[in-house]
Amino acid sequence: MASFNQEEQFRQTGEILPGTSYFTTLPQNKLGFWDRLTHNHSQIRFSEVIEKGNSQGKDKLRFLPTDVLSLRTVSTIFVKNIDFMIDTTGYIDWLPTGLEPTRGERYSVEYLTRPVWIVIDLTNVIRDTYVKAKRPGITYQPMPVRAMVRLQFFVV
Repeated sequence: MASFNQEEQFRQTGEILPGTSYFTTLPQNKLGFWDRLTHNHSQIRFSEVIEKGNSQGKDKLRFLPTDVLSLRTVSTIFVKNIDFMIDTTGYIDWLPTGLEPTRGERYSVEYLTRPVWIVIDLTNVIRDTYVKAKRPGITYQPMPVRAMVRLQFFVV
């Protein structure tokens, strides 16, 4: 990853928008438009507002969380492993012995998740070349592929 940049000069022209960066891969990794790239060694904070479904039912988070930082309504703070748990598919599972919002009530969830990037432009996809440097003949040389990517929650 490189060039995660939000300098004013780039924002005015629209070259770099919030959540946009450049990603370079080895030549054998062929990227395409709308490919998803996940940073498994990074975490970012994300928050969303969810409307409570059925009583003691599960509510779906937009992204798979690695940790929940806060879950609350206007008047109540809910505690992880007492009021709710997060299952492996990204659902909030309300525990029968804990508190939970009433059906239709809105609550906010702030959590950590792995950043997912979407390829939005292949700026240097055709960079292969032929090299003739101190060797007989010309040798084909594939070059790294550079793509512009954007955080998934800014795209979808």
